[in-house]
Formats: sequence, structure tokens, C-alpha cells
Amino acid sequence: MKILKIILDLSMLFIIFSILFLFSLKEEEELIPDSNYVIKITEWDFKHSKESIYKELNKISKENDISIYKVSYSDGKNETKKYIYPINSKEKDLTETFNSKKNKLMNFEEVLKKDVRGNYFVKEKNIDNTNIQNSLLKLGIKSDIIKISPQILFISLIADNGLLFPILSLFIIYILYFLTKVCSNFKEIAIKKLNGYSNGNIIFEDFHKKILYYISFFAIFIFATILYLNLLEHNSQITLFIKREVILYCLYLLIIIIISIISYFLVIKIDIPSLIKGQKPYKQLRIISTFTKCILLLVFSIIYIGNYTHLKELSLINESKKIWNQMDDYYTVDIAPIFYKEEEKKILQKKFHNLIIYSEKTNNTLLIRNNNVYNPSNTYSNVENSKVLFINKNFIDFYGKLDQDFSIKTDASQIEIILPVNSMSKRKNIELDVNDWIKFQQDGTNINQNSHFISKENDYKIYSFDTRTMKKYSYIYSPVILVIEGNDLGDDFYYTSVSQGSYLFKNYDSTIDNIKKFGLENYVSSVTSFKDKVNSDYKEIKIKYLILLLAQILNIVTISITILFDIKQYFDQNKKLLLIKKIHGYSILHSNITYILLQSLLIIFVGISCYFYFKNIIFIYIMLIFILFQFVLQILYIYILEKNYTKLIKEI
Repeated sequence: MKILKIILDLSMLFIIFSILFLFSLKEEEELIPDSNYVIKITEWDFKHSKESIYKELNKISKENDISIYKVSYSDGKNETKKYIYPINSKEKDLTETFNSKKNKLMNFEEVLKKDVRGNYFVKEKNIDNTNIQNSLLKLGIKSDIIKISPQILFISLIADNGLLFPILSLFIIYILYFLTKVCSNFKEIAIKKLNGYSNGNIIFEDFHKKILYYISFFAIFIFATILYLNLLEHNSQITLFIKREVILYCLYLLIIIIISIISYFLVIKIDIPSLIKGQKPYKQLRIISTFTKCILLLVFSIIYIGNYTHLKELSLINESKKIWNQMDDYYTVDIAPIFYKEEEKKILQKKFHNLIIYSEKTNNTLLIRNNNVYNPSNTYSNVENSKVLFINKNFIDFYGKLDQDFSIKTDASQIEIILPVNSMSKRKNIELDVNDWIKFQQDGTNINQNSHFISKENDYKIYSFDTRTMKKYSYIYSPVILVIEGNDLGDDFYYTSVSQGSYLFKNYDSTIDNIKKFGLENYVSSVTSFKDKVNSDYKEIKIKYLILLLAQILNIVTISITILFDIKQYFDQNKKLLLIKKIHGYSILHSNITYILLQSLLIIFVGISCYFYFKNIIFIYIMLIFILFQFVLQILYIYILEKNYTKLIKEI
């Protein structure tokens, strides 16, 4: 039992460290560590200079005695750097918070090259929102001030990474551990009560030794944490990390103490004669074990569905590896998430359109846009919501080298539309709809490009190159294909396509140069390697899969312990009756058939409830497997318990 307790404590400490480490990485990547507010500057009327705006921010920070940090990002070829401009900051914050290799402090001249719009973080806990917003409004700046909640971010991190389930399983094992420990000491507790021990004395006996154990355990863990963080060169926030670790550890201890006290309360309320006779609160214990088993079965089913989804995603990425593995030097351009006025947006759209025209001619930029975001059906309805693929000639040449079966002859003087075999019955409707869509996209321009429809004789599939939607990393089977070049449509199509990551730009340095050439450096938040994005997603999905796999294993272990715990209580509660049946020649199955059937019916009830709620037949199969697993476990454990009948006869 002591070894089990040490394993439980070590497992919980490891999970605490893992969660905090992930949280610190996420916080450092997306926020300023330990920040409490973010000032989001969304609109700027350009009537006041950047110098006057930053002077006003400096004035605001001094008047309110706060530090403000402007954050912007820039993608290098191998990593993303976070650029920080501190306003009225303390020297201590600069040295402790921003000494990571991924952070770079900007001076005044450097920040003037960045867009004023964006995120500004504040560490102080109390700020005058109205005063700050009104001061900025005088300079033609609209802003939103949002309170940052580390607790919500922390909980969402646990949920997003599937860490909730291992934590839940471990705490259930703790509950069963303490219940088993208390139940095995019934007579000892009775003797202590006879000798005048109060309930408090029984519960908190050797409390100082337990506290010393946990403090020593945690001290060793803190030392290991400091050593590990220094080896990883992740020591910029080590004080904050340990502070949070202490808070989490205290919360963990509080939960353990509550579980321990509750388990003792089941015993100390029983009268002394019953305790001496070993009469346990079987009803309460079996209700706890039954309820726990139902919860665990439900949790296992949810984990299984989640992990099955991750397994399918990993399979899709592996299946398409021969495609995305060839994308060593292709990048997507991410437009900064800033609100633009209509006039500014039109200018921006024109600049991105010019970027596309130039990049297609000089840099073999690929267009591969789909409608996956709308979850299109196989039946054609319209261009925007159906299984339609937009590509350019560069993509046809590129993809033809990867897939020998893919070949389309194009004519640059017109827009080519390829229709699959399964669309022949709707050909006229499709032609009308596509032509209307083309005219709409050309509205307000001098473009007058003709369209030409081609019918494909065989089915075909094309890799979607999608890394953003629910259908990412999949193939699209026999879509309607529109071959669109840079001069075919109006500005909006190309701007939207860039923002959706549908254009893949070749060569990092050339892409950066072209962005600067068309004056877009302040409107682009990052340039991301397509292959790195796929690899990053693969690693992230694999980690989530492994975490959920661990959760499944822990869950099965916990369910096994719960089943064994329930069998033990059932056996102890009915041992005299079972002995009589054994003497009269009843088999194990015959003696315990009612108990086995009731426990199996309970699992069936959980399975059917899950099936009707989630509408997934897999829950029925999972529950059938668990019924078989439980039956084997019940028969084996009852058989082992029956070996002690000699001792039982002496007790009777």
C-alpha cells in the first residue's frame, strides 16, 4: 500500500509539473507572463503620428503608475520571435521577464516601424479602463480592454490537452486507496475509541509526520524542477513557475486531506461494538464503488472517441506524407488580425492582389483553395458551399509531378472549369452558376475573362493542402475545379485566399522581399512554413494521443481497482450466505449469479445511455467488452477470496 501511495504522489507531481510547463510555454508564446490586462488597439484614423501616440501611452502609464508592453511577432525561418516595446517598465521586469532567447526588446526607432494597432499588455491588477480608452480616443484610436484570467487559461489548457482524465483517474484511485486503508483498520480504530481517542485524534494521528513527508517530497521535487528548467534554459520565469507550483501543490494537498477525512467519517460514525465485529458500512461503500464505476465507464468512452479522432488525424497525415514532405520551401502568409476601415481594406486588397500576380509569375506561387470550412456535401449546390477546388497553373504543374494520374491541359486566355463524371447530370446548372460567380467576382473591374468547361472521364482525388479546418490533411474526391490565375478575378478573391492560407509562396527570402516590395510588412503577422506547420500539428496530435492513451490505461486500471473493491465489499457483506452455498455444492457462477447479472445490467444501462446521447454505436461495443472484462475479473477474484474459507469458518 505504501508503494502504491508513493507511485500516486509521484504521478500527481509529474502531472502538476507537466501542466505548469505547458502553461508557461503557452503564456510566454501568446501573452506577457503574469499579465492581467490586454489593451487591444483595433482602429486608428491615421490623423495623429505614431510618435504622438506612443508619447500619450507613456503619459497614461505614468499617470496610472502602470507598465505597458506592446507585443508584435516576426517569423524567422526556424522560429518565431516576440518583439516587445516596454513603456514605463521597471528594470526588474525587463531582466526577469524578457531574458528568453525568443524575446527581443525594441527601442523607440524600431517600434515606429511597426503598426500601432495590436496588443498591449499590462501586469498591474487595477487600471482605469475608461480613462485609458478616452485618452486614446482623443488620438483617433479605438480600443478594447480585456481582463486576462490565468485560471480560465489554465483550465482550458488542461481540457485542450486531455489532462483532465488522468487527473480524475488518479484522484479516484486516491479515494479507493483511503477507503481501503480505513476499512482494513476497523478494529484498530475501535480499540482507539475505547481508549478515549476523539474523532479528531483518530483522523489527525501522526499528522505532523504526514506533513513532513509531503514537505520533504515537494522540496526534492522543487530542486528537480529548478535543475530541469536550468538545463532547458527555460529559467526566465523560474520564480513565477515555482510560486505557481507551490499554489497547485497546496491545492493538491487540500484535496488529499479532504478525501482522507471523508473516508474516516464513514467509519468513526459507526458504534464501537459494530466496529469491533468488523461491521463495515457496506451500503455506503458499494454505492460509492457503483457510482464511481459508472462515471469511469462514461469517461473511458469519451476518451476512446477523442483518441479515435486523433488516430484518424495521424493516419491522414501519414497517408499524405509523400505530398507534404515535398513542401520544404513553401510558406503561407498570415494577415494580421486587425480591423481595417473599408477604404483601407480596399487598398490592402489591391496590394495583396498585386503580390499574387507578381509572385505567380516570378516565384511559382501555388493556389489551392477549397470549401472545407463549409463542410460541403457531395451534391453540387453553388460555388461557395459545394465541393469546389480553386487552383492555378503553377499548382497543376507542381501537383502533376507528385501524382502521375493528375493532368489538366490549360489555356491561359480563359478560366478553365473541370467537371467530374458525377456532375454530368447537372452540367447546365453548374455552368450557369459558375459563370454567375465569375461575373460577380469580376464586378467593378475591367476583367472580361471567358470560361471554358471540360469534362473529366475518370474519377480523381487531390490532396487538399488544408491545415486549418475540421477536414484538414484529407484528399478531396472528384471536386469541380476552377483554374484561376492572378489576372482573372477581382481583388477580394485573392485577399480572401491569402487570409485562408490558400496561397503557398515559394522560398522564404523571396516571399519576405516581395511582401516588403508591395508595402505589406505591417499587415503580415507571420510567414509560416507549410511543412513545419504539418510537422508541428503531427507532434501536437501525437502528444494528445499519447496523453489520452495514458488516460485510457489509467482509466482501465482505476475501473479494475473499483471492480475489485466492489467485489471485496460484496463478498465480505455476504460471506456467511456464500459459505452456506459453497457447503451445499453451489458453483461460483451459481452462487453469485444475481450479483454478476446486476453489475452487467448496470454497464449495459450506461452503454445504452451513451449510445442514445452520442449517437455512436461504438459505445455498445465498448460496454460489451467491459462486461466480459468485468465477468472474468469477478470470477477470478471471487475464486481467490473463496480460498480463505478456512479463515472464514473460524471467524463464524
